[in-house]
Amino acid sequence: MWYAITKRPRPPGFLRQEICVVSFALLVVVPTTWMASDRTPPVWRVGGEMDPSTVVRGGETRVRFKVLRRTRQDCPGTVQQEIVDSQNTIFSKLARATGPSRYEPDPWGDKNYEILVGQKVTIPEQAAPGPAIFRTATFRYCNWLQHWFQWPIVQIGPDLKLMILDK
Repeated sequence: MWYAITKRPRPPGFLRQEICVVSFALLVVVPTTWMASDRTPPVWRVGGEMDPSTVVRGGETRVRFKVLRRTRQDCPGTVQQEIVDSQNTIFSKLARATGPSRYEPDPWGDKNYEILVGQKVTIPEQAAPGPAIFRTATFRYCNWLQHWFQWPIVQIGPDLKLMILDK
């Protein structure tokens, strides 16, 4: 651009240099910027329920999320789950690797949504009886750049209600 403005002749090899700079931008800068800015979760949880929603202390339940899948792939990552009982005591499960995920068709026939069936959750014996909340946070790495910089796509919630009963 400078040579066009000043109307000076370009030095030898200048065109080759311009081609290298543009190629670098197209092959490295653009994909890297796209990967770094892609923050949309591959699976978007829009709602859910506990199955069953009433559980005795020490019993098991399973989470069923209604999800909108953005891609057909499940990105690797970790999931952190916690239960908040009626006395606001938080019971956290250790973070574990996500997947493998099991999907079922939406029972109401909506082709845009699926049901993500989670693993069984054991209600702690120390949990207070009464209404409780089940909370999930996922941390997914959908490309090498997110993994390399430890910059996952984070999705928290939605919070699901359940009832804990005394034995």
